[in-house]
Amino acid sequence: MLYALRRGPRAVIGDGEHTVSELIELANKKLLATPPWKRSKAIPLDELALDSITENGFSPETIPEPGTTVPIRKIESSEWSGDITDASDQVHPDNRAIALRAAELFQLSNAGIDIISSDISIPWHQNGAIINEVNFAPYFGGHPTARARLPHYFENFIEGDGRIPVEVVIGGSEAEKTARKIQQLQVDGGTACYLTSHYLTITPSLQEMPFPSISLFTRTIALLMNRKVESVVLLIQTDEFIQTGLPVDRIRHITQTGGVISEWQSNNSPIDNERRKMLNTLLSSYLITTTPL
Repeated sequence: MLYALRRGPRAVIGDGEHTVSELIELANKKLLATPPWKRSKAIPLDELALDSITENGFSPETIPEPGTTVPIRKIESSEWSGDITDASDQVHPDNRAIALRAAELFQLSNAGIDIISSDISIPWHQNGAIINEVNFAPYFGGHPTARARLPHYFENFIEGDGRIPVEVVIGGSEAEKTARKIQQLQVDGGTACYLTSHYLTITPSLQEMPFPSISLFTRTIALLMNRKVESVVLLIQTDEFIQTGLPVDRIRHITQTGGVISEWQSNNSPIDNERRKMLNTLLSSYLITTTPL
């Protein structure tokens, strides 16, 4: 269980000084001070509010003791929202267990389990609590408690540091042989390594993967969004990245093989030494280690 939130009906909290109607007025003034996109609907002292106030033993003229909760609605709802508080430390182990069983029943790796209970610290089988809903796509991040648990949530789904290792081989026509050797070593080690240049992309089974574009940047982006890709070897034979920037934020290793680097989209015209130096400087700024041949 990542966290538990108690969603109760809209309410005001007594301060020992103001009546219930005054507390509602103060709460509405506070709402008006917040930006419209963060603002809930104002709390009306209507028939629904009066019914709830009366049912809980209060009246609009009652001055509640400090810390006393006075519900303005009988239930939390989408229309009137409600008060959300962290209840993670209050959940009884039996209630936690039944929520996990509900998620497992539907074979969900993550789920939001809505339990209607008068007291979540009491076992569901003792107070008549029920599971009202199983959300297969719960809304994360809508409450500070939820946002604080997000890192832990992702840790359960990401192996290692969560990165796809990227190696670079830069050079002319001979660089492809070196890149293929690096790919094969990784494949032999059990890693689903893909190799791509601006015009050629090779799968771990050494089959060519078709792409409509002649662009190392575009092909790399596509590979990084492919769940089957475990590592990538980038074969750089043009100065494309000087124009586009890099599609990655880190390079694990660079292998320089020499040979001619061509201008991208310019009929394979060779780049001059100054431009090659610019390309090497750009790549090095993303680098962890370098190995020249």
